[in-house]
Amino acid sequence: MKYFILGLLFLFLGACSNAPETIDYGSLEINLTRTGCYGSCSAYSVTVDGQGSVEFYGFGDVAALGYYKYKVPHKNVERIIEKAHEIGYWNLVDEYKLDATDAQTKIINIGDKNSNKQVVDYLGERAGMPASVSEFQNFIDEQLEVNKFIDANQFMAFADSNVNKETQKQLKLTYFYYLRDDHISKADDEKILISLLSSIESIDGIIDISLSNTIEVKVVDGCDFSLKRARELKFKKLEDSVIKMCK
Repeated sequence: MKYFILGLLFLFLGACSNAPETIDYGSLEINLTRTGCYGSCSAYSVTVDGQGSVEFYGFGDVAALGYYKYKVPHKNVERIIEKAHEIGYWNLVDEYKLDATDAQTKIINIGDKNSNKQVVDYLGERAGMPASVSEFQNFIDEQLEVNKFIDANQFMAFADSNVNKETQKQLKLTYFYYLRDDHISKADDEKILISLLSSIESIDGIIDISLSNTIEVKVVDGCDFSLKRARELKFKKLEDSVIKMCK
């Protein structure tokens, strides 16, 4: 009888869930952040609200560096919540962290006015984290269409089909981030820069945002900076494109 009662107790505890009974989509925010690492890691933060408004901020090793706003269907947000329930997101521990260095940290945060849950993953699958959490991270990326900001070809296709005043500002910022990247050296990089430049009406007054412990914003002369950088990189075609634009 004692073992029967213990069995029922374990069954009951296993069935318990910390998941909220309802989600308030009016105050809901879902965020996925991937930090940089020692090596090449796409570093960005993406946040969606309950209505499908998305904010993407690219920090490094992505085609779209800087800040972007766009929309996804509301059903995509619902799918993320459904998947969270499916993997038992609210019953996960808050942090899965291996004692190591130089890897990427991935953080999921789901919250509304009634509850908030964050899960931190640092080499988590080697520290007891279910593989379903990594799959969930990728699922969030898919539903929020993040790859169009990571892959250069997809980003340019997105930009070409959405060139309005807001996108012009975003392209200008992205162009400048890409131009000043210390790792640029290949012909493919020059092609991307020329393609970005051709989508921008003007590079006067480019906004330079330095991300460190604080955010420093200043305005620089886009023509002078672009010419100097193109010559440093020995990107002759880019230099010609800048000269043509800045006449």
